[in-house]
Amino acid sequence: ATLCLEFFGPDMEEASEVVLALSGAFPAAGAGQEALQALEHFDDEYVRAIGYKVKAPRAETPRAVLLVDVVGHSAEETARGVARIRSILEGHRNTHLFVARDAAEARRFWADRKRLGAIAARTNAFKLNEDVVLPLPSLAAFARWCEQENLAEERHNQEHLVRRVRGFLERAPAPDDAAWLPERIASARERCGAAMAAVAGADARALRSGEILAALKRDLLEFVRGYPDLAAGVERLWQQERGRLIVLATHMHAGDGNVHVNIPVMSSDRVMMHRAERAVDRVMEKVASLGGVCSGEHGIGLTKIKYLEPSRIEELSAHRRALDPGGIMNPGKLADRALAELVFTPSFNLLELEARILQHGKLEELALRIAKCVRCGKCKPDCCVYHPARGLFFHPRNKNLAIGALIEGLLYEAQRERSGGFELLRWLGEVAEHCTICHKCAKPCPVDIDTGEVSVLEREILAARGFKRTRMATRATLSFLDSRSPAYNALFRAGVVRLGGSLQRALSKVVGPALGGDQPYPVQMLKSPGPRADPQTLRDLLPPCRADEAQVLVPEGEIRATVFYFPGCGSERLHSSVSMAAVHVLLAAGTRVVLPPPFLCCGFPAWANAATGQHSRNVLRDTILFSQIREMFSDLRFDAVAVTCGTCREALLSMEAGEIFQAPVLDLARIAVERGLAARLPGDYLYHPPCHDSLDGKAEPLLSGLGARVETVPHCCSEAGTLALSRPDITDAMLDRKRAAVAEALGTRPQGAVILTNCPSCLSGLGRTAALGAEPRHLAVELARAISGDGWRQAFRARAAAAQTVRF
Repeated sequence: ATLCLEFFGPDMEEASEVVLALSGAFPAAGAGQEALQALEHFDDEYVRAIGYKVKAPRAETPRAVLLVDVVGHSAEETARGVARIRSILEGHRNTHLFVARDAAEARRFWADRKRLGAIAARTNAFKLNEDVVLPLPSLAAFARWCEQENLAEERHNQEHLVRRVRGFLERAPAPDDAAWLPERIASARERCGAAMAAVAGADARALRSGEILAALKRDLLEFVRGYPDLAAGVERLWQQERGRLIVLATHMHAGDGNVHVNIPVMSSDRVMMHRAERAVDRVMEKVASLGGVCSGEHGIGLTKIKYLEPSRIEELSAHRRALDPGGIMNPGKLADRALAELVFTPSFNLLELEARILQHGKLEELALRIAKCVRCGKCKPDCCVYHPARGLFFHPRNKNLAIGALIEGLLYEAQRERSGGFELLRWLGEVAEHCTICHKCAKPCPVDIDTGEVSVLEREILAARGFKRTRMATRATLSFLDSRSPAYNALFRAGVVRLGGSLQRALSKVVGPALGGDQPYPVQMLKSPGPRADPQTLRDLLPPCRADEAQVLVPEGEIRATVFYFPGCGSERLHSSVSMAAVHVLLAAGTRVVLPPPFLCCGFPAWANAATGQHSRNVLRDTILFSQIREMFSDLRFDAVAVTCGTCREALLSMEAGEIFQAPVLDLARIAVERGLAARLPGDYLYHPPCHDSLDGKAEPLLSGLGARVETVPHCCSEAGTLALSRPDITDAMLDRKRAAVAEALGTRPQGAVILTNCPSCLSGLGRTAALGAEPRHLAVELARAISGDGWRQAFRARAAAAQTVRF
């Protein structure tokens, strides 16, 4: 059982008392009865930093949060452990207990613990992290001391801010047209004096709320109203000094007294760094006085050696001399106390010259996008391109570190060579390409960095500087997706997609199995078979439709709903059976279907390839067409905007298609099921969840509701849109992991299986694993088969011929 305890007492003592009581009330894990498997604590500084969602029905912020896992050999033992915790809390009225109702809620409870790195967001991910250990009875005293330290630092920061602002106003020259300004400045100085006195005598509540400073700032800005330079100076000082506030934030592995004291700092701010270092010295003195030690799990290293007694250092040195008489292992380490003074850590708090350099070519935006990365690595498990068996380097955290190093190098080179060429940017390409723009890394990131967005920005920077190489195959594909010409589409499909695809598959079958290791780009393209396109497209079966016409298909019998269906490139031009099946399923559900003109692209492929001009054209064109179609059918109420592709859904949401049609943008399968589609899928299936999932991760319950038994096959399919064309070396590593997952799933299925997905691009990626015995099939096609059997195409052909074409 997972529990969350929120403490609302006037100080931190109650939380410490509860930790002590819990630690003494349970036996050690493995003693044959209920036990505590986890006991993790974080204070109110973290509560504010991570945007913690308070569960208790109280208006204030908790002073601390405690997460507890109770385990047992049976449900009865676990329940007994939860009851014991409830009895302990009976004497603590300011503590609220919440028990997770299921495993999903337990994961949400622990997700807050994983976001604690956000404490350093305001200082661009830099912090002093000290892990001390205290006897459990001393936790309450240490918590009280930290509270007093934070209040003292708050008072110091506010007083220093008022002094600096007052000095700035005293020295500020009066403009020629403001003879009366000196009197207003004199009044402002008096107001600063009153604020200084108020801060000196303020209680904890007034200091923490910042109400004195807020009132002072409001008054000062009134005094200098009409003088933008003075107002800007006040604002600048306010931001600078409040950013220097020293905060001791604590979280702990509470069961063993291992307390992490984190102090966020700006590493380029010497004043702040020195004050933080003095605060650490005081922390260590207090820990020692309470019977604790200076490190629990992070070791000693450079920074803590000064807190060790000389006798311990001599014992360690003697041991090292015996093991390493030549002194070749880290000479001076854990012996020379002065080494800590030689360490310098760069920061993104840039000097004025560096900031000006980065203003060119969106480099400043890139630096700011990644500056808050706390290097926690929680993005690694969710990253599609991170496959340790084939490459250890290109997960988001490492890429952020690489970008930081590149930017530092660019700044150095620009100043040393007095050059604005930024030649080092060519190395950014490898970082930028190792991303499928899936956005999965944003969810676990404690500071909400979306590496997909960052990667697109990197590609835009590279394209603007002429460092981005777009392969001919990718350029041709983007040109194909950008064209609305029926003749060009037919020619490209016949010559490139079908004939070229057949040739590639034939060669891949012959040489692919023998290829290994690094190969030239053309050879890399033969490592796995490419997608097989359907022989006919949706537009081949519908009546002719011009660029200024829409088409309407009406179901037999009662019309129960109206849907605008956006096929997108993958469903309309490549895997056309998907769009045919989608329309067939909607009609079977009694839904009127409105189709846009032929050959529209949502723009996502262009955006992912930093083809900003093409993307902008696509978005503008689609938005205009959507608005005109909605206006033409103003007498109809649209129930949904249907898609059969996750990237199309993302793009349509960004261009506000839902607002235009005043209807939600939904996956075709979800619409059909909600409309009472009479279809059953009684069978065993594998399921591949797309990275861009138009079903929002809810495919399994949807399929289970249709009678299907589903086993999910993890990992990216490796297609990643045009990435398989641009960087087959990257996608081949991803495909290696997917093949292994598919093979494992097929291990219990001697006659193969159907692997469902709801993404046309994933059909191409999964097609590269078809030789293993899993037939990829889009969910829309399987629903069409469930309704009309294998003859669903013939049934659709008759419906398609009756489509109405309407000009707008």
